[in-house]
Amino acid sequence: MKVAIIHFLEKNNAKHKSVLEGLSKGIKKNGHDVTIMHAHTQMYNVKLPIYDYIFIVAKPLSLFSAKIDQTILKVLSSHGTLIGKKSSALILKNTFSFFAEKACIALMNAMEKEGMFVNNFMIISNSNQAMSFGRKL
Repeated sequence: MKVAIIHFLEKNNAKHKSVLEGLSKGIKKNGHDVTIMHAHTQMYNVKLPIYDYIFIVAKPLSLFSAKIDQTILKVLSSHGTLIGKKSSALILKNTFSFFAEKACIALMNAMEKEGMFVNNFMIISNSNQAMSFGRKL
């Protein structure tokens, strides 16, 4: 199965890289092909309907906010029809993120607004949690 991991995280952050690598390793252990893409820099000419499953990874914009990156809807709507596409929502929790649950709900709402079928979600804080989540696919 072809799997896309689309993330809205900082590219030069070591914690973010390790979480994405852990998620990718967990998915690959089940024998799937994985493509990791940064939403703002690596999504040119990418058509998402060719992927069988899509992971969206984001984080709350601040410690005291449940808001997520507002470009998520724009990115999802501009890369092909996603109606009925199976997907998972992942929120990367900061150490003192008080509204991670609400951010996860906001992410799932954005994905469902584009017609995606969100069949799994999780709030993660490290690469081990990401790897175990990836194995569930």
